Amino acid sequence: MKPRQSKAGQLVDFRSPLILSDAIHQFLTFENSSPRTSGLVVDRRGRDKRLTEEDARKLRMAADAGQSVCAFGKIALLTDDGIETFQITGEGRLAATFCGNSTAAAVAHGGIDLPGPICVRGPASEPYEVTARIADGAVHQSWLVPDSPPMQLVWNGCRTILLHCLNDYAIIEGNLPERITPEQARRELFGDRTEAKVAIVHDSQIYPEVEFHNSNGRHGAAPQTGLASIALAARHGGWLADCFNGGMVSFQADGETRSVALPTIIAKPTRRLQFEMSPIRVALSPMTRILAA
Repeated sequence: MKPRQSKAGQLVDFRSPLILSDAIHQFLTFENSSPRTSGLVVDRRGRDKRLTEEDARKLRMAADAGQSVCAFGKIALLTDDGIETFQITGEGRLAATFCGNSTAAAVAHGGIDLPGPICVRGPASEPYEVTARIADGAVHQSWLVPDSPPMQLVWNGCRTILLHCLNDYAIIEGNLPERITPEQARRELFGDRTEAKVAIVHDSQIYPEVEFHNSNGRHGAAPQTGLASIALAARHGGWLADCFNGGMVSFQADGETRSVALPTIIAKPTRRLQFEMSPIRVALSPMTRILAA
């Protein structure tokens, strides 16, 4: 059975049937030994099992584990046609999202190492092509996506960039206005689109420091798609290009300031861009029959 295509902003309604297998793994991804993202990989290749509301509740509870160390609440579904990735929202539902860490976890579980592309489905109307390989204990990914020019605006006195590419992102310069939280900013800029995200850029003595926020809270590190969105917006010039002319980002993780390079972007024909993501290490722990029989 061919999986449903995700559409922008679509939420998964657990009252509808989904196909799922019993092969479920918790995952934790690492970059340079630092935890990045936790969640579940669900292998439903060649299986036909329907997901009840109780099944969904157990999956959400399991995927929410690990929120104290890094980004959390991700679910990657490994299907016969590729990979689908989702984020548990602040409302406790699933929203289609693109996630480099979740995709790496599904690749590591499935042992996918193909010369051709993998179809990765997220909030876009069409899947994106990802070429992946496993080398030196890490997953290496190249994402091929459409070029998406950013929109520049001033929001509540802050220079802001809206970008619709890997995910819907608002990149905001400086501190938020008084009494406005990142979640309020996200809702003002994107309404009820719970898959949308916010990145707040602060000045720093060495590299600009960025906070990344999902609808379920602050990301515990620096997401690959967030870094790619900054690199894409900076590629189009303006204040963000000046800010990141050194190609490096700093962020807070585990109470420390850390830094990482923005992904390399290679222009391809037909207005597509190839993003070379940084290598991701994946730890997988099997969860035996978490779903009700």
